[in-house]
Amino acid sequence: MTQRAYFLCKCCIADLRSHTRVKTHLLSTNNGSFLLWNSYDSAYRALDDAKTVTNGLKWRFDPFVHWKKGKWRQSLRARYLYIDNQVDNGDSLNNQSNTNTMIYADYQALRRLNKSIQITAGATTMLVRSNSPLYEGLQKADNLAAYFQWEHKLGPVRYTVGSRFENYRLNNYVESKPVFRAGMQYSMGGGRYLRASYGQGYRFPTIAESYIKTSVGLISIYPNAELQSETGDNIEIGIKQGFKTKKLRGFLDVAAFRMTYQDMMEFAFGQWSSDVSPDNGFGLGFKSLNTGKTEITGIDINTTGELKLVSGTLRFFGGYTASNPVISDRNFVYGMDSTGADLSYVSTSSDTSSDVLKYRNERTFKMDVAYNRGKWNLGVSSRYASRITNIDRAFVDPLFQFFVPGIQTGLDLNPQGFWIFDVRVSYQVNSQFRLSLIQNNLSNQEYMVRPADVGAPRLTMIQAKLTLK
Repeated sequence: MTQRAYFLCKCCIADLRSHTRVKTHLLSTNNGSFLLWNSYDSAYRALDDAKTVTNGLKWRFDPFVHWKKGKWRQSLRARYLYIDNQVDNGDSLNNQSNTNTMIYADYQALRRLNKSIQITAGATTMLVRSNSPLYEGLQKADNLAAYFQWEHKLGPVRYTVGSRFENYRLNNYVESKPVFRAGMQYSMGGGRYLRASYGQGYRFPTIAESYIKTSVGLISIYPNAELQSETGDNIEIGIKQGFKTKKLRGFLDVAAFRMTYQDMMEFAFGQWSSDVSPDNGFGLGFKSLNTGKTEITGIDINTTGELKLVSGTLRFFGGYTASNPVISDRNFVYGMDSTGADLSYVSTSSDTSSDVLKYRNERTFKMDVAYNRGKWNLGVSSRYASRITNIDRAFVDPLFQFFVPGIQTGLDLNPQGFWIFDVRVSYQVNSQFRLSLIQNNLSNQEYMVRPADVGAPRLTMIQAKLTLK
């Protein structure tokens, strides 16, 4: 559960003649959060009142340069990000304050060889430095990459092929790997397009996943320096239909997809310490593990459009996703806890009646409709998530529920899933100033985001936005 207050300042300086732009962003926050509730009946209180208050400062500086030389169009995007989080968790012996810096740069060059062929090449670098007792001091994570893409149009067919070579460094450990992608789009006429794509995925462990070592109340979070990279691929085929009349225009897109992952990384809840005293939370906590091979298949439907009315304009977009996220081998042993017990999907899942992965919403829906008339704008958004059927078995263990009661009640709260509705109304006072009234969770729906964490109740906000030009 999180509560926050923040101060935001943005600035943009642009020179259209030289195609140079600089943006900066300053954000000051004050957040209160906790990991586990005290009980279902006291869901907005932390377990043992172990809340964490974070005073954060984030500064971002984003320069961008675009230029043309000969037949090449070139660009350079960069970012400097500084984050300073001063954390008060009520425990002077558990320092969770942290500072982080990131330097990012992406150079890209594009050339059109003829009317049908275009090539793109570039290089990316990202340097991250994180300093905190959370991560056992100073940690360094670097990413260097080079990429190339070929795009070719042959009549009604347009295809692209590309590759990216990734090089990761986490302190002294270095790993490299190429990834490939390809896509095709066929114009069928009448605003209809058939498309297909294939892409490989590669995710290197983060500093937090590899080195974090801390506790939140009675629950600890453990590091895993042996974590392996996650790889996978994605295949998608879809059809997109555009529609346009005198007053209505937009498109409908339907796609089927299949994603597979090797060595998927997930935070798992279990007993990771041999110190099972109550003061150590019985050795229970979270740890990132490679849980094996998984597969996610499904269908995705999206639409967006605009309707011209006599009195104004109605804009809408929405999407629905139905997926089947499953483990490939339910008996695969991917680890061992502090007692020497083997860990697998079967031994750690609360529901093994199917092979569905933990903490997955198999169906989701979102829709946003906005009506604009003159300086007024009225918007309504909704989102739906189906019930999570599988979580870590430890959360439904009678002993754990004795100390953290109400988790099963939260799981049973919305057996058919939950809907959230938000509304907003705004008035554009002038070209620089806008005043808005926003109400989130209009029906004050109760829902559990994850075990022992209830979603935010109805929230009403007044927002004033000033844009400096």
